[in-house]
Amino acid sequence: MNKQGSLLTIVFTLLLFLIPTLAQAFTVNIVNNGRAIFASDNSPYSITLTAKPNSLIDISWKLTSLGRTLSSGVKSIRLNTRKNVKAYLPLRTPPVKSGVKVKAQLIIDAVYSTDSTIKEHYEFDLDIYGENIFLHKQSFYQKLNIQLFDPVGQTSNIFDKLKIPYSTLSRSKLINFSDKGFIVIGVGVDINHYRGLPTVLIELAHKGHQLLILQPASATLPLSKLASGLGASSPSIFLSNETVIPNYIQNYQWDTDSGIKSNHIILNSNRQEVSAQVVESKHEGWDWFHLNYHQSQGKLIICMLPFIDQLDRDPIKQIIFGQLLNYASNQSKNIKNRLLKE
Repeated sequence: MNKQGSLLTIVFTLLLFLIPTLAQAFTVNIVNNGRAIFASDNSPYSITLTAKPNSLIDISWKLTSLGRTLSSGVKSIRLNTRKNVKAYLPLRTPPVKSGVKVKAQLIIDAVYSTDSTIKEHYEFDLDIYGENIFLHKQSFYQKLNIQLFDPVGQTSNIFDKLKIPYSTLSRSKLINFSDKGFIVIGVGVDINHYRGLPTVLIELAHKGHQLLILQPASATLPLSKLASGLGASSPSIFLSNETVIPNYIQNYQWDTDSGIKSNHIILNSNRQEVSAQVVESKHEGWDWFHLNYHQSQGKLIICMLPFIDQLDRDPIKQIIFGQLLNYASNQSKNIKNRLLKE
């Protein structure tokens, strides 16, 4: 074979390898935890489109359930100089009762505007929930007897919106707490600002109370106090990232790019003093601190994951937050049966 023939063979072989690449020249993906939505007459549903810069992609989509088309539409998306872009599809669904889940499927067909031979077909399973996961379980959450300390106000606002029952704790009632109930400290509280409060929280856990601290602005728990002055009961300490409730949080993608989740928990040692501290750090430290007194069944949990942010808009996050409340309040024995039964 002459040199010209060999060159043609090489070029032809390269083209064969390139054809699949061209056919996969763009991709469409659902954003983060987009496999569940609340029923709505116009819910902006996020997708991401990845393609070559300056591409124009035509998209047709339809949302179906049990063979019935709930909504459909078409959209053209231009990427300009970016390789990926977020777009929104206006999904419309019929009303769904609270506590009910409807299985659906989102079907997307995408094609290059300038070359109809380059196209992709996608099918995403989607769950449609009735508004507010907590609404039909109010009596169950009432039994938790949530005592909320929330000087910032963000957590009480979302609890009110989602109708999560709670009683308000003042600073003095928290420091001198002797009642029954599950103590929740709302998002953004500067725990170090309140003199003696970190030690009080440890003492409450030692006495058998359950405490959940959500994304504190600051906290320094003196762990040396665990071994002195609080009796013979020795606690266990567990630190972790992401998967904080075994078997319950699975494949949930936390939004770490919004700047919300900027603090973590670290262990700090200084002159024989060991403490668990909340510090500003996006990458170092833990999201989860769990202090557990087995004898008294007391529990203190610090959770740095952004549960409260967008809680009213995310059905999966609502389910997981319900699991967190049950886990932290020692009500988790039948958690799967009670919270995942839809």
